Amino acid sequence: MKGSVTIRELIEACFVWYEAYGVSHPGTDIALKMYVTINKNIFNLLRSRRKVDITKINTWLKAILSNGPIDAWADLIGLFVFWSMKKAAIEEIYLDVTDRNPLFND
Repeated sequence: MKGSVTIRELIEACFVWYEAYGVSHPGTDIALKMYVTINKNIFNLLRSRRKVDITKINTWLKAILSNGPIDAWADLIGLFVFWSMKKAAIEEIYLDVTDRNPLFND
């Protein structure tokens, strides 16, 4: 949450785990591009309050993550959506607190 660990480092940590269990996975650069794309789109969906699209994402995630074993791609997509939503939520809370808190407005 502090930003002391980069997304690349998080992805590489996932890959270490995958490799320890013999799971094939995409390359780091491909995964990083996928994260950037997901993060940008999740942020835009949340900002524009596109509830129908957010519901579709939730339905799709539930389908790919709950029907038996998942591969590295599904795992990464699930993680990236989670990380993106978490980041957006923290940013929204920060904006709300700093906007409404008189200590920040002086």
